Amino acid sequence: MSVCCIDKYLTTILSPANRKKIKLVPVSDINTINNLEPMSLFISNYAFSECNQTVRSNYINNILSKCKYGYATINLFTQGERCELNNQLTKVNLNVIEENEI
Repeated sequence: MSVCCIDKYLTTILSPANRKKIKLVPVSDINTINNLEPMSLFISNYAFSECNQTVRSNYINNILSKCKYGYATINLFTQGERCELNNQLTKVNLNVIEENEI
């Protein structure tokens, strides 16, 4: 889903004052973002894990590291991928809680 679709949806369900509190960051802007203020929440349903390693690293360093909370549904198929992601997140003081399959 593109940022414009999400923005359109948020605009229809939120008051203008609450909509102004939400910062949407498209992947195309990730390398040009500087000095973001601390954020409250990061949410990604599969999109984060669909990015290549370079983009994921940029998100971790430029966005996730500034978030107080986050939730991501992620497809990482190998133990090596999971370990690498955990290591990257730990370096920016983020904790990972893995959900076990039922």
